[in-house]
Amino acid sequence: MRKKITKMKSSAKSKIMILIALGIFSNLIFSAVNINNGNDVINLDNNNLRSSKVSRKIHIDGNSGWVAFKNDGNCTGSGNYTHPYFIEDLVIDGKNSSSCILIENSNVYFRIENCTLYNSSQTLPWPGLWLNNVSNGHIFDNNCSYNRFGIQLDSNCENNTIQGNNINNNAEYGINLYESNDNDIEENIVNFNGIMGINLSPNCSYNEIVNNTVNFNGLFGIHFNDNSTNNLILDNNCSHNIYGIVVRTPNNTISGNYIEYNSEVGLHFWSADAYNNTQNNNITRNFIYNNNYGIKFSIEVGGVVGGESALNIFEGNRISDNTRGFEIDAGCNDNLIFNNTFINNLNANAEDNGNNNNWNSSTLGNYWSDYSGKDANDDGIGDTPYTISGAAGSQDNYPIFWDPPIISIVSPIANATFQNTAPQFNISIEGIPVSMWYTIEGILGNFSFTELNGTINQNAWNNLTEGEITITFYAQDSEEEIGSISIVVIKSIPSTGGIPGYNLFFLLGTLSIVSIIVSKKIKKS
Repeated sequence: MRKKITKMKSSAKSKIMILIALGIFSNLIFSAVNINNGNDVINLDNNNLRSSKVSRKIHIDGNSGWVAFKNDGNCTGSGNYTHPYFIEDLVIDGKNSSSCILIENSNVYFRIENCTLYNSSQTLPWPGLWLNNVSNGHIFDNNCSYNRFGIQLDSNCENNTIQGNNINNNAEYGINLYESNDNDIEENIVNFNGIMGINLSPNCSYNEIVNNTVNFNGLFGIHFNDNSTNNLILDNNCSHNIYGIVVRTPNNTISGNYIEYNSEVGLHFWSADAYNNTQNNNITRNFIYNNNYGIKFSIEVGGVVGGESALNIFEGNRISDNTRGFEIDAGCNDNLIFNNTFINNLNANAEDNGNNNNWNSSTLGNYWSDYSGKDANDDGIGDTPYTISGAAGSQDNYPIFWDPPIISIVSPIANATFQNTAPQFNISIEGIPVSMWYTIEGILGNFSFTELNGTINQNAWNNLTEGEITITFYAQDSEEEIGSISIVVIKSIPSTGGIPGYNLFFLLGTLSIVSIIVSKKIKKS
């Protein structure tokens, strides 16, 4: 018996239902602009169709159904791994009454490619492409748009691949998995669907959701709940939704996703009831930018406290330029957050109102763009903890931090005057430099030194004219952080005596000549 298309659990809270209802309503209005009474006045991009033909709707039931379908001349292949049954290049209008393609109770190998499936229904529970209790299918490079659901995998669908399809502008879900395991959903474009781009619920496990573009959907980009565990959500782009990725179930891996410009939450762990605990998820290497909340943990909807958000691990994520970076609500406990990068989140990089959440491992915390401490010993860890805002009173005990060496000049003092002998210097450095050098204004090149005291290069000094001279000292640490400080001294070349502006020997010689001439004239007279 066919299962009905997945609905939200009857116990779902009012806030979710209101959002879903708004999504359905707005998308139905939008769809009405594109579909007129089930007729073919629909704007579909069929540029990729190579040799398409308009076909009737397809229903295949059981392996024997495939044999009959092939015998009628409707497909090629033999149903094995090497030569799967092959359906291609069709345009099917569901006439607003049923699925364009329905396959059920099948475990032979098959491939559906380059078909356009539309107008199955905007209101009735018919997907454009519906697989029910089906294994070993490859759905590739199709357009499943302007249906109520784009593609549905229903009731024990396993080992299917949904790849490279355009699944847009469906009234509710783009791709929906119901009690289906071990499927690959990859490289699809799933945009502008009324409620969700990709949904896994309930009991959907060991599926891989990889490298999909899931943008501009009415509520959720990617959503999974109701005991949907051990799924891999990898390298997807989830942007411009209300919620980017929503997790309401344990034991999943979320890694390498770009989660940007979602109007409410980028990555939301939402335990809205006791059946949807978000525990033991691994969240790594995600890029979470420009959302209202970057990451948010909550267990409450409409004032009702639900399940648990606990024992999740966040590592290696970059959370940047959100209104709030990472917020943990009351009742969300025992999560581990370390080796993440928090940069320029407007209201707060992080806020913790839960209990016993750890913002560092035993040796390593997170990088915080607003950390105000120092790292005097250059071990890459700030010398003082970073305080996390919120009621929990949490702190990161080992904040990741590298600051450049801090240089102080003991001597010479500013505007000190030096003559022909180059000045000596004495500096101090906070940090551990691996190289030190200075530059002299007006002289090309750097002058390296290894001790904190020494003498400015005499040859360089000799080549300087009188006046103000700027000397800049530099120190670089092992992380190539460079600190610097400058000082101005005065070079003044001393006078050698005599009448200012005249050469003494010239004057003496001139006087001697004059004296001789005068003496001779006196003798003649």
